Amino acid sequence: MRFNKIIKLSVIMFMVLLGLYMVSAALIGKNVTSELKSFIIDTTPPYFLEGANITLEVAYTTDNLTCTVKVNDSTFIKANMSWYVNGLPVLNDTLNNLTNNVTFIFENLTYTNFSKGYLISCNITVYDAVMNFNTSSESLIIQNTLPDNATLYKPNESDTNRRPLFNWSESTDPDGDVLTYFLEIDNSSDFSSLDFNISNLTDTNYTLEINLNLDQMYYWRVRVYDQEEFSGYGEIWNYTADSFLSITVAGNIDFGSGYVYENNATAELNSREGTSINGSWSFASQNISIQNHGNSYINLVATAPNASYWIDPGATTNIIGIDNITNDGCVDIYSWNTLNESPSTICASLNFTNYTDVVGSALMITIPENATTGAKNMQITFTATVT
Repeated sequence: MRFNKIIKLSVIMFMVLLGLYMVSAALIGKNVTSELKSFIIDTTPPYFLEGANITLEVAYTTDNLTCTVKVNDSTFIKANMSWYVNGLPVLNDTLNNLTNNVTFIFENLTYTNFSKGYLISCNITVYDAVMNFNTSSESLIIQNTLPDNATLYKPNESDTNRRPLFNWSESTDPDGDVLTYFLEIDNSSDFSSLDFNISNLTDTNYTLEINLNLDQMYYWRVRVYDQEEFSGYGEIWNYTADSFLSITVAGNIDFGSGYVYENNATAELNSREGTSINGSWSFASQNISIQNHGNSYINLVATAPNASYWIDPGATTNIIGIDNITNDGCVDIYSWNTLNESPSTICASLNFTNYTDVVGSALMITIPENATTGAKNMQITFTATVT
């Protein structure tokens, strides 16, 4: 078609729901003809077969996060992805010339970008050839990571210490939380009724302040608290405080020397000084002291099979337990007991802890007036039994 005049071409586009557009051309002048043409433009955005998907359902601070997408569109060509942390963009990735119906994996978000409690979002926008687009997103919150279990160090098995030191390893926490320790001790392996429950310890050791029962097996374990959740228990160890009896008696006791008059003489040796009655006596040593080195309260008795004749027949020897060395170390026995082959109690429930585990015992001897001269010796045996 030829035109001799300049024409003005107007293109009018009408969009309808189905994407049908109408174009008309009009020639301004004489002998004008026009023709109506129509064509269709695609306005349908890409369709997500699988929307934005953070591959971990639950995420922690030590995780690397990955986001994927799968799109259905015959002209699908590009996708933009953005990672957001607490609403702020931290990482972007663009993929071009993509294949339809294929799952695409975008750049990882590493744990250096976030901490516990952070809101993490993956936003993906996909485009087709005519730049129709669709958007999908998924979010999650970074969860608390449990602290590591503690490793037990000691005690294990048995010893004689009734107040042992419990010791374990220092735990670590990926979130950097403040950690405290909970020590549990029970005489049952199922920890159904705790004998000791020591909480919120900041150190990795603890010494009991109360004595364990003797010859009783105890089980112990430790768990770690990060101020939000507890770790597991890990190992379970056992410990038994074995009963242990041991006493010492202070050296040899020297009664000194002296003489008696016509009547029997009585001499007393105690922790203060020696005294004599009906005679003259020079004392050279202090009283007998007995110390409890064991780990339980004890009853203390004394025997002396030769006490009745160590000086001469008819001589008597008496003993008394006196608690004048310790502070509340023993139940006092104030009356004199005659020493012989039968046990004489000198102390009931002698303590075993430091500074209260020593008792003094006084001796009193009666010397007959017809006693022969010379050095005299006597052996006293002290026996301890658990109360």
